[in-house]
Amino acid sequence: MQGKYGKENTFVAQGLLSGKTPGEIIEAYGKADDPKILNAITYAFDNEKEFAQIIFDTKAAAISPG
Repeated sequence: MQGKYGKENTFVAQGLLSGKTPGEIIEAYGKADDPKILNAITYAFDNEKEFAQIIFDTKAAAISPG
């Protein structure tokens, strides 16, 4: 998924799937001042329909045996 959507978008999708809040996702990322993670979180909430595909694909990859 990282190759298709980028490391940060994939990380945010995984965090949201795990039930984490945006603050918890940033904390888990470990670099609170990194604009890439902040942009990914902003993108997730400002473009919910588009980000839903990233979440769907991330979830599918997590349960896929291949």
